[in-house]
Amino acid sequence: MVSAKNMTALFAVNDLAYFRAHRQPLAEALVDRGYRVILLADPARVEPVLDGDPWELRPVSVERHRLNIVKDAKLALAIAKLVRNEKPDLLHLLTIKPVLFGALATAWIVSTQQRRSLKSVWTFPGLGTLFAGSSSPAKRRFVEFALKLCAKRLKPVVTTENTADSRRLANGALLGTGIAPSTLNGTGLDLEHFRPAQCSAKKGMLVFGLAARLLKAKGVGAFLHAAEVLSGKAKFVLAGLPAPGNPDAFPLDQIHKAVSRGHVEFHEGVSQRQMPSLLRSIDVFCLPTTYPEGLPRSLIEAAACGCALIATDQESIKRLVEEDKTGWLIGADQTLAAQLAKRCENAIANPDKARAMGKAASVHIRGLGVSDQDVINQFLTLYGLETNPS
Repeated sequence: MVSAKNMTALFAVNDLAYFRAHRQPLAEALVDRGYRVILLADPARVEPVLDGDPWELRPVSVERHRLNIVKDAKLALAIAKLVRNEKPDLLHLLTIKPVLFGALATAWIVSTQQRRSLKSVWTFPGLGTLFAGSSSPAKRRFVEFALKLCAKRLKPVVTTENTADSRRLANGALLGTGIAPSTLNGTGLDLEHFRPAQCSAKKGMLVFGLAARLLKAKGVGAFLHAAEVLSGKAKFVLAGLPAPGNPDAFPLDQIHKAVSRGHVEFHEGVSQRQMPSLLRSIDVFCLPTTYPEGLPRSLIEAAACGCALIATDQESIKRLVEEDKTGWLIGADQTLAAQLAKRCENAIANPDKARAMGKAASVHIRGLGVSDQDVINQFLTLYGLETNPS
């Protein structure tokens, strides 16, 4: 195993809010092992520096939703400059833009000597819209070609969150490189924080919930449809942040209209600290997504808090939803909204069963190796460092 004393790790990610919410325990684990941690990220949506941050922040502006020649070039140069000046021992690139432009920077700008002494890790939490059928084939081919060239030069460790994404990379961007992606169990979760309510069995009207980025592809429209169709028969709770600048952003006026009609309760900007309390108030969590998911953290959080699940039939989601045991799967076609409403109606007809499935979901999720320590250990092993007992 590698000795980590006086070593430096550089993380690059498109969004500081994402890293702080989902990857901070990993950074803390490296600090505990003697690493100095530097984080390159866009702090646009959050307070850039908080007491207790285990990293040195290097802010950078990242255009998340489309190619932007100027910003993307600045991102690549920022990563190259940090690698040259800080001489990290570990470079961990997360999400597609930092992976692509960080790989280009380290493969073609950084010196050969530095490349050889640098351990590179590329993490794809999901392949997103770029690799979905709706994206430009030419853009997808360019990205795959660029990643393949960089992978041959850098020989990175590559991680994904589901086997479908691992296969797609192995048969595309990594084809012919000899690199086999490792499939990890999501981002990790504090299962003591996300736990079921410690109280007597719930009674009364079922509560359905959706917590997600407010995007069309996350199924917000389908959820509002179910809330309208079943108004008065159950309670529907929506939580999420607006996505300004995202071409797939769901119109806020439609959400406010549903609120004014009494169809849905809306919570904007629920923090990670507040989320378990909200989830414990929900009986059935819905994710009618058409987005290419990694291993959806929202479903893991909800199941851990004792929610039954209704979600789209994707390979990664099947790991979390056992049909008619911990929840139900629905198809991602033109009948998605109607399917969701029907599944909700079936749950309303048998609330005791729905709540029992929520208890089963909490047990099931704890057997999948999705805790913070489980995922940290997976990364530490890939870094070549000693792990902690799970």
